[in-house]
Parts: sequence; structure tokens; C-alpha cells
Amino acid sequence: MLKELYNKAYQKFTPDFLSNPIQLEKYLAGNRESLVSFIASHKEQFDYPTSDKTVLELGCGIGSLSFWLKEHYKNVTAVDVSDLAISIAQSIGAINESEDLKFLNHDALSLELGQKFDFVIDSHLFHCLPFKEQREKYLNTVKKHLKPDGWFLMEAMVMQDRLQVPVGYEFDEQNILYQEIEEEWIASRCILPSIKVEEEVAASGLKLNYFYYHHELSFQVFEDYPTYPPQFLPKTVRLSSRLK
Repeated sequence: MLKELYNKAYQKFTPDFLSNPIQLEKYLAGNRESLVSFIASHKEQFDYPTSDKTVLELGCGIGSLSFWLKEHYKNVTAVDVSDLAISIAQSIGAINESEDLKFLNHDALSLELGQKFDFVIDSHLFHCLPFKEQREKYLNTVKKHLKPDGWFLMEAMVMQDRLQVPVGYEFDEQNILYQEIEEEWIASRCILPSIKVEEEVAASGLKLNYFYYHHELSFQVFEDYPTYPPQFLPKTVRLSSRLK
């Protein structure tokens, strides 16, 4: 059901939408803005080169971040479980004649590429895995694909005291967010307190190098309410980690 939910999110990308380069670029730029800011500031803080580095992007969607990454890194492999998203990303890539950028339709929880990367980047996937066992498998995938001196970068939505959910959404006691779709309640996100995110990443065997809670950055998680007040939305945590 989650795969169907993800596919539904990409149904608006019709041929007419994709054939409008101004509209398309505006969407791609807006959708990647926060992650680009994080990745660029992290590079500046830790002072490392990127032009000769390889990247694995997990949860790439239609490639909003992927196309930016391929301009700054040697080689990019982008993965998403949604076959529709990957098909759209490949169509955009064909228009842009994107070299050194490969899109793969695969579940990140069972990914086995047989290759290790200088950077593994979470493209807002971690909080889309509602259940702890899913996130454990996901972080194991990260470790398997990370070079010994590589970096894992993640930006995720986290709980805050004032968070409120609108009609059609509700939380359970494990911070799993359920969304009502066609009279069925679907587990769509897990919005953990920041300390729980930190604990899960550390428990996976990754060593945290950077961890910061951004109270000023809100995540728009309620798709049916695009103008929902930001003070009631989840906040943001940014982290980087490496193999121990």
C-alpha cells in the first residue's frame, strides 16, 4: 500500500507538466532547496572535495536532488521504490542529457548493489519508514554501501511540542503517523523525537559526527493541507555519520 501511496504523489507529473521546462525547474529547485542547503553547508564545515566522489541517493523521487548532485559529484546512483517516480526521473534525465547519473527502481531496504560510495544521502526517506524494523534494515543498507571513509547525510522530520495533526491524520503511541486514504488508515510516516533519531542511528553502528535540531525549519507533511501553519508542523534534524 505504501508503494501505491508514493506513486499517487507523482501522478501530477503528466506529459504537459514535464514539457514545461520553467514549471518543472521551479518544482525541482523548490523540492530540493532544504537538502541542497544542508549538503552545501556540511561540505563547507567539514572541508572535503566532491568533484571526484561517488554518491548513492536513497529515496530520490523524480530526481529533484539527483540532478543537482550530478553537477557536483563524479557519479550519482539514485534509488526509489516508486516505479512511477523513477520513470519520470528517467524522462527528465533524457531531456537534460544527464550523464553520470543512474536511476534505479528498487526498495532501499533490500538494496544490494555490490558497490560502495563516498557519500550515501538520505533524500527524506528515513521518516517515510513507519516501523522500526524498516529503519533498521534501511540503516544496514547505508552501512553496506558506504566506503570506510565515507559520509552518510540525512535530513529528517522530527517531533516538536506544538505539533498538531489535521482531520484525516492521527498518531499512535510509537509516533507513527497514520493517514486516512479511501476509508483506510495507512501508516505513512514516523515522526520521532530528535533523541530517538539519534539513538536509532547510533544503534545501527554508525558514528555521529554532526547532529543539529533546526527549530526554524518545518516539514510540510500534510499533503492535503498545503497552507497548514508552520508552527504546528514537524521540525527538522540534520545529521552526518560515518562507519565506526
